[in-house]
Amino acid sequence: MLTHPWDAVAALGTPPRKLGTLALLVLPLLLLPLASPLALTAVPLLAERMLASSFPNWWEPSYHYNAFIIAVLVLAAVDGAVRLRERLLPRLRRSARWRWIARAARWPGGAGAPRALPLAAVLVATAVSVPFFAWKHMADPALWRRNERARAADAVAARIPDGALVESANVVGPALTSRTRVLLWDQVPRGAPWVVADVERREFPFASVDEQRRRVAELLAGGYEEVVRRDGYVVLRRDVPGPW
Repeated sequence: MLTHPWDAVAALGTPPRKLGTLALLVLPLLLLPLASPLALTAVPLLAERMLASSFPNWWEPSYHYNAFIIAVLVLAAVDGAVRLRERLLPRLRRSARWRWIARAARWPGGAGAPRALPLAAVLVATAVSVPFFAWKHMADPALWRRNERARAADAVAARIPDGALVESANVVGPALTSRTRVLLWDQVPRGAPWVVADVERREFPFASVDEQRRRVAELLAGGYEEVVRRDGYVVLRRDVPGPW
């Protein structure tokens, strides 16, 4: 960033989807965070995400990485609204057009308008932005139906004994954390006695299904045995000495 600053600036908008994520963070808040110095505290987190060009999940809008940033921006939006109100309200109250809007909205003297109008606008903007985030799947009936894939995940998870150490595919791991010790299944050999793999659909952090299949082949060649295979999920086991 010091020696090639323009390259860093270009990386903030490459690919352009990064700019879309930035817009979705501030547009539903009516750009109000930009009127507050509190928004500066979100800059390091935003820079960390937007400069991570090798890790697309960070700058996609669909994931949970917005959570920390949006908390700061909401506070900045409140502060920004107060600052703008203190600066602009005296001018608005002297405006004939503002008095007409207040009367049309039936706010006596316009007293409630400075608070109600921005709030209503934020609510509308937030509702409009929902389809751009993961919440859009809430309206998909398929999300609420248990298919064969989900039943297969339950079945393979049930084969792992309580208290075991298991390297698990990303989507199955959460079903095991309450009763086993879970490591993320990836390319790094960790030697756990149990492995839950997926050879049908790409799993984080693998780049492809082919990589996952090669990893399973490596485990089988390294002494693991296949316990069960169902709908693309594979459970592997080997005897490992240790307090597992």
